Amino acid sequence: MINKTCIGISIPLSKIKKISIYDNSKRRTSLYNIMKETKADYAINGTLYNTRTFKPVCPLKMDDNVQCKSIYTYTGYIWKENKPDSFHLGLIPSDTSIYSKLGRNPTLDYDNYIACCVLVKDGKEIDKPIYTAAQGGRRGRTVIGTKIINGEKRLCFYVTKDGSIYASKPEKLAKLLVKSGWKDAVMLDSGGSSQYYSKPDNRRVYTPRINGHYILVYLK
Repeated sequence: MINKTCIGISIPLSKIKKISIYDNSKRRTSLYNIMKETKADYAINGTLYNTRTFKPVCPLKMDDNVQCKSIYTYTGYIWKENKPDSFHLGLIPSDTSIYSKLGRNPTLDYDNYIACCVLVKDGKEIDKPIYTAAQGGRRGRTVIGTKIINGEKRLCFYVTKDGSIYASKPEKLAKLLVKSGWKDAVMLDSGGSSQYYSKPDNRRVYTPRINGHYILVYLK
């Protein structure tokens, strides 16, 4: 496995079998072991989590179970695990009362969702992205998003190692992603949490940190 300090990749959704979220809060094992166990093809770290309990602190739903709720509406990615073409940016209210006027919560139709800091929406950078002080400054980054190439929607990952020359501020990163053609993007947990693992191209962005959960991609 080749260690890298910067990885940028896009995968056609048509070539993906499923996109899942792995709960590592109890087992607390390495990403290497997770990839070996699940036989996933790609993996990145997920959203912010409590380093003591390993539970997420931003809205997260995995395998049809809500892991973190919020009284606020977030923008994040929503999808059905076995239907990759359903992967899209949308509103994520963990508190269903937000949809009381509508009579239903549309996120109930999906197995998974994840949220953190939106950097790009509708092909444009967010002027003032919202993030915690712990995510500020020049750090390693993990970003998930989509772009369209020749009419085909693709799942995108961009991961950089903390402390490397590719570490960046969120605002600068948003500009880079727009220039690279991303349609939308959400920055996930960063710094020492930023990790990437790929079996097809034998590359990874490695840190020894054990994260609370990971996003796994399986190819057809």
